[in-house]
Amino acid sequence: MSRRPPGVFQDANGTWGYVFTSSHRRADGQRRQVRRRGFTTMGEATDARDEARREDTPGTAGTVEAVLDQFVRTKRLAGRAPATLAQYQWAAEQVKARWGGWRAEQLTAEHLDAAYQEMLAGGKRVHRRGKGSEATDRPMSARTVQVIHKTVKAPYQLAIDKGQLVRNPAALATSPAVVDQRRSWWAPEQVGTFLAYVAEHGGMPVALVDVLVDTGG
Repeated sequence: MSRRPPGVFQDANGTWGYVFTSSHRRADGQRRQVRRRGFTTMGEATDARDEARREDTPGTAGTVEAVLDQFVRTKRLAGRAPATLAQYQWAAEQVKARWGGWRAEQLTAEHLDAAYQEMLAGGKRVHRRGKGSEATDRPMSARTVQVIHKTVKAPYQLAIDKGQLVRNPAALATSPAVVDQRRSWWAPEQVGTFLAYVAEHGGMPVALVDVLVDTGG
């Protein structure tokens, strides 16, 4: 009789299964168990276990810059509006300026939290005639910092979904709250009414629709 491979077991009803510890961690930091049963033979269970292990093993995302560039590239291929792409690219450049050359795994929530505090205290970029854009001592708005936060979180999540990374530093970082008492925001029902009107009458650019929905008109 063949020796039973590690992690392969037989149930009381005679069917086979496998179990192993995933390389991916849950939100609490603990590694999860991958378990599956219902195979007819030990060989089938062993082959399925080996395939599951290969899929579970993370690849490498390279640098922080590579993670961001991959995200922007997918959004461009997905046909996102030019204004949306420009925002992604601008926010990505802010992140690259700080950590672009770091290994993607090096970036932590603590790095992000400290950077957000610095951004809220200064670093707003302004356009100087004949000199281009340059950083100043003026604080960035909470909304701007929130955009930067989202432009870290989404690319890292994409890399995780692709099996390139196992941890998203932005998931544990604290995004600044945006409070603007001067604006009233649309309820979901109002957004639905507006989109239905646009669909019926047509003629409004997609980018403008996005802005109006985001700002409440």
